[in-house]
Amino acid sequence: MAESPVSQSSKLSFLQIFRAFAAGIVAVAHMAKEISGNAAFAGSATLHQLRSGTFGVDVFFVISGFIMIYTTRRAEGGFGDAAGFLQRRLLRIVPIYWFYTSLFLAVTLLHPAALNHSMTGIAHVIGSYFFVPVPRPEDGVMEPTLGLGWTLNYEMYFYGIFTLLLLLPRRHLFAALALYFVSTVLIGVLFDRNALMLWYWTRTNVLEFVFGAVIAEMYLRRVEIKPWLAVIAIGVALAGWQLAYVHYSYGVEDANLRGFVWGVPAAILVGAVALCVQARDVLSSGRMAAYLVMIGDSSYSLYLSHMFVVRIVTLLLPVAAFGPFYPAAFIAAALCLCIVVAQFSYIWLERPVAEHGKALLEARGG
Repeated sequence: MAESPVSQSSKLSFLQIFRAFAAGIVAVAHMAKEISGNAAFAGSATLHQLRSGTFGVDVFFVISGFIMIYTTRRAEGGFGDAAGFLQRRLLRIVPIYWFYTSLFLAVTLLHPAALNHSMTGIAHVIGSYFFVPVPRPEDGVMEPTLGLGWTLNYEMYFYGIFTLLLLLPRRHLFAALALYFVSTVLIGVLFDRNALMLWYWTRTNVLEFVFGAVIAEMYLRRVEIKPWLAVIAIGVALAGWQLAYVHYSYGVEDANLRGFVWGVPAAILVGAVALCVQARDVLSSGRMAAYLVMIGDSSYSLYLSHMFVVRIVTLLLPVAAFGPFYPAAFIAAALCLCIVVAQFSYIWLERPVAEHGKALLEARGG
């Protein structure tokens, strides 16, 4: 969710477009949830369906697995490659995440009603900053202070394991990665959910990274599929996404099946485009693609900042002024504002910090 941006001229621009798609549908899902909090729209079937946009998280995880394999394709393995990889990932993820976590805490402390959230315990706050899952004191949910950060907990776990595996010769990386995550998920079946830490790190969610790694290996080996197969696969993936939401609505996620129910459609969707030359070309061409790549570049900022924008729009946009058209007006206004805020965040915060960090590493010979 926080990989280095890919320019439009790059052959991987299709991944940035997927990142724009993923961040966008996650934001819309949270907007739909926000609107549903109003009694007048609580029963809306359309808003309920829009909440299926949480599928974007699974797309992000698959992309992360792909990017990790792709960006280390020339690594030989060993301490230098492992340290360099971890440093780059920390620079990309940590500063901006800490910024938005601190902003969330500050707003919560000064004006709890603004974010509909109360202060939590010190252990939970510390865990939130260091990507350690700690149950929220008020309800026991395994989410950090900035609730969206639960995905970053998984990302950082993946990066940590990937760093350790990079100590091995590069030719063994993919096999070791797949073996580790598949084995831990199988072993995790034995853990009781009350053993929270063990249960958390062995959920099937982590398999989505493996799916992305598999796609990257196929991509690097120049495996290609025909356009007609890509079209069928995309159709299957989109249908699977909606079927997954039906199951999610009935609590299947709690049964630890998300990595299969949501992850497989996400992997099919990304794989269908990644392995089809024509699909990549179609997705990455045209002026609209340039705008989507731009949004993809700022997708990490979009992901972390959008709930602040959603709550501001809730406070400023009166339901009475739009009546039955309020949901459409809300989503249109909030999505546009989210993209603008994300661009400012990316240009003035995320990118400068990353560039400064990169310069420091280069100065140190990292």
